[in-house]
Amino acid sequence: MRKSILLFSIVIKALCFVMLFSGCKKDSPAKQPVPATQAPLIVGFSPDIAGIGYTVTINGSIFIPDTSKDIVSFNGVQSICTSATNTQLTANVPIGAASGNISVVTNNQKSVSSSALQIKTLTVTTIAGSGELGHFDGPALIASFGSPENAIPDRKGNYYITDPYNHKIRKLTPDGTVSTYAGGNYGFTNGDIGTALFGQPYDIAFDKAGNMYVTDYADNNIRKITPGGIVSTFAGDSLGNYGSVDGTGNNARFFSPAGIVIDRNDNIFVVDVFNSSIRKITPAGVVTTLAGSDSPGFADGTASSASFQNPYYVALDSNDNLYVADDFNGRIRKVTQTGVVTTIASLNHPLGITIDRGGDIWVTDIDQRIDMITPAGMLYTLAGNQADLKTVDGVGIYASFGGPHGIKIDSGGALIVVDNNTNKIRKITIQ
Repeated sequence: MRKSILLFSIVIKALCFVMLFSGCKKDSPAKQPVPATQAPLIVGFSPDIAGIGYTVTINGSIFIPDTSKDIVSFNGVQSICTSATNTQLTANVPIGAASGNISVVTNNQKSVSSSALQIKTLTVTTIAGSGELGHFDGPALIASFGSPENAIPDRKGNYYITDPYNHKIRKLTPDGTVSTYAGGNYGFTNGDIGTALFGQPYDIAFDKAGNMYVTDYADNNIRKITPGGIVSTFAGDSLGNYGSVDGTGNNARFFSPAGIVIDRNDNIFVVDVFNSSIRKITPAGVVTTLAGSDSPGFADGTASSASFQNPYYVALDSNDNLYVADDFNGRIRKVTQTGVVTTIASLNHPLGITIDRGGDIWVTDIDQRIDMITPAGMLYTLAGNQADLKTVDGVGIYASFGGPHGIKIDSGGALIVVDNNTNKIRKITIQ
């Protein structure tokens, strides 16, 4: 009996010992695997074309809502993230970036966009004008102008600058010299360019024979200057009286003509500002109203059923369609050769307009910026900012304008912009 009790006691102690180190002791939790960090995902971005310094919005998922932890690069050039949520980032296109894919790195994980962002680098420089309001001929950067309107290139690399408040046409040669080509005091006199007088020359176009046609805004007519330098009144009242009358030569009437272009058949098209219409002049001098009426307004339509409100400049595409900067309506309007008017884009106050060989439309806006409209009608701002009214040379958003008006494309594909408020001529190269 004592042996049985002793054996039972030994068994009980052994069981307690086992329980103390196994069943009596709380099990340690099993180690869980550490989840792998997920890579961010880019599903799209906008816009699809951007200029240097402008904002691009990147949409996706698994971003970090902390701008310091999302690394955005444009074709390998790192940018600064300006805002961040789990699904959206914004970043500015950095100087030096070129067209290519966008990448985002978070938690050392990288995602690359499936499509490429097209980057257009617009570099703005001043090629003429000291910035002073006045009249001084000489080396380009010390020459002065009186609120110039447009700079029109010829085939020899010269630019003819309309200088309305000096009542002159100025010439900028390739060697960087500004001179007075025609005009003097305010007036209205035909004859040799050395004695001819103008009211306010506004825009210029050349025909195939090299004749220069000038819109005289204040004298309400169209002047012609032959290659030999003889000035005559081609259309409009010879005394400068205004009106809205179709007719031939001096029997026609205009009211402050501004923009002018010439098509492949030497037909002339003029923006008649205060008649809010587009006028056509044949090589024989016959003036008709292509589109618009004397009453300002906004309506698409054909011929007189369409209306404009203080349009200023006009450009031609490769098919001889007209594109009009309809300033007070804040629109770009298309006008066919048969007078059919449609609206293709909305801006604030478009002023100057030109079209490049690829069909892109370039527009100066009162917001001190340079806009591009693609043939598909997409609008992009690619140079300038609204921060000030100064002329600062630079790239993209880092360049500034005081008041860009006329814009043309020279033979090398550069944009020539007249900065009206600061009396300078700017050149924009595009890469």
